[in-house]
Amino acid sequence: MVYVDNAPDFVLGQDVFGNAVKVVMTVKSGSSEILPGAPLKISGANKQLEPAGANEKVFAILEDMGIDPNTNTRKTFPANTTKKASVILFGVVKVRFGGACSRGAPVKAGSDGKFVAAVNTVSIPSGATQVLSTSAQPSMTVEAGIACGIALDNIAADGDDGLILFGRC
Repeated sequence: MVYVDNAPDFVLGQDVFGNAVKVVMTVKSGSSEILPGAPLKISGANKQLEPAGANEKVFAILEDMGIDPNTNTRKTFPANTTKKASVILFGVVKVRFGGACSRGAPVKAGSDGKFVAAVNTVSIPSGATQVLSTSAQPSMTVEAGIACGIALDNIAADGDDGLILFGRC
């Protein structure tokens, strides 16, 4: 499959304009390596960051770590590692998408270190059961509450790369 790179002048996790808000924090990878540009959440343990899964609140994005001089390829954050790394808290960043997304749409964490479109609506369950008391209230889903940025490119498919304005919805 051919993936589309909507921002070929930049690399994953790059601070596109050079003025993003960044900090160095402890990141824990788990059993898989983390690609630059991946969404990170605050861990429940030790106030460190770890990869954000689908629909989890995103705190930061792993910044590009440069080129490995031994392999001449872009560095990734190794599996089974806990160490300090630079992360982006706010700015325009190149990321990988996990599905189609329109320019201007809010984005949230998807699976496998990708970003996906977040819906701006409230889903209210439908059916024939009439709600007569507070104990019988249906559950509702509001996804905009977990959006972490805005897509700056039109994304066609899973695996495509593009820019987001991270930290603003």
